[in-house]
Amino acid sequence: ARKAGLSVPDEQVKCAKGGEPCGLAPCHICRERLQPNAVDALYHRYDTSKGMQWITITPAYGRVELHAWREFVLAKFVEKVQRQLRETLPPGTEVYGAIDVSANSRNNGDHHLQYHIHAFVYPALDEPAQKRVRERFKRSRKAISKPVVFKWVKPSDVERKARYTWKWFYRNRSSMDSFIGDNGKLIHPKPKKPKMRRPADRVVVHAILKKLKVTDLLFMVGIKPKSMADPFDVEILSATRAHNND
Repeated sequence: ARKAGLSVPDEQVKCAKGGEPCGLAPCHICRERLQPNAVDALYHRYDTSKGMQWITITPAYGRVELHAWREFVLAKFVEKVQRQLRETLPPGTEVYGAIDVSANSRNNGDHHLQYHIHAFVYPALDEPAQKRVRERFKRSRKAISKPVVFKWVKPSDVERKARYTWKWFYRNRSSMDSFIGDNGKLIHPKPKKPKMRRPADRVVVHAILKKLKVTDLLFMVGIKPKSMADPFDVEILSATRAHNND
């Protein structure tokens, strides 16, 4: 970040050197500290004995060109996703997850970041409700083939999926996306999920996140976090206004 001319908060530098935790969103050390507490909060609030429903939301408006990162405001992205869900979900539905970002670096040069959401849904939505959510994000299909994906996570896999939801690192997507090769044919690469390695990607993520707290990466609908002095404590409360269907 410094080589690119961007500042790094002093508290983040001190944290990286073994000082007091900075609690800042771009700090992978603090994101790693948050992970187990976020996972524990899931188990404290929900019955996972029969499994849980998991959703990934990838709207086109979460796309960030590396040269235009100043135009992207993460808080507005989150608010828009929350609003679309509140207007669509059945009353009483709770969504608990996190904001994620991937680097998309296809061979055709279309390189950018894509912010998206991973979250658990409780109670699980039936097929008609899932369809309504997919239709609510339909406008994103011009750029994203599947802006909304539901998966059922069996009980033995809930913890693994939860740790992925609140992971402390970010990954590339290039190895998972099909692309047009030099011979003009569509290539389907084998699924891989390497960690984000390009310095430019990491610098843009830092620039977008550096003014946010690590808890700002939590994503909630129908619930809210309890205010605590310790930024790494995660306790979920019912929201006073969970839905607005007007």
